[in-house]
Amino acid sequence: MPNDARHAEGPAADGVAAASAFDRLGGEPALRPIIEDFVAQMVDDAMIGFHFAGVDRQQLAQREYEMSAALLGADVVYRGRPIRDVHASRPIFGGQFMRRRELLRLALVRGGAPDDVVAMLLAHVDRLRPLVTQEAGSSCLGGADVGPLLVSVPGRSAATAAEDPAA
Repeated sequence: MPNDARHAEGPAADGVAAASAFDRLGGEPALRPIIEDFVAQMVDDAMIGFHFAGVDRQQLAQREYEMSAALLGADVVYRGRPIRDVHASRPIFGGQFMRRRELLRLALVRGGAPDDVVAMLLAHVDRLRPLVTQEAGSSCLGGADVGPLLVSVPGRSAATAAEDPAA
């Protein structure tokens, strides 16, 4: 149900407050599987999965759920450590940060999240960037299958590098 009038923010015509983004997404029954998909993709990912070696997947999924649900307006409290503290001992590169962001975006799309909910969660991730990595730039682009990463190669455009890695 992406991006239709039923997902508009603001007061309803009858004066009743509009549903929260959490409710419009479908509440816990919709968000939990999205987060579980996201965590599975993240933990198993070749680029960033090693950061999660030894991490309890259920606990990670619970913290991701708490943070996302609270941000979307659910009556849920995030019980994890502060984001800066969690990532302080792990050097995270800009490309790794963006890979995680892209995996979240794809999980939200696969889960049928409305466009505005996707945008809200991704904007929050972007605001957290300075707490997670000091590395500016770097991008992770890809299709629905999290296709090739486009990288900056001196003397070559990203498009050329993606089309012919040996060139």
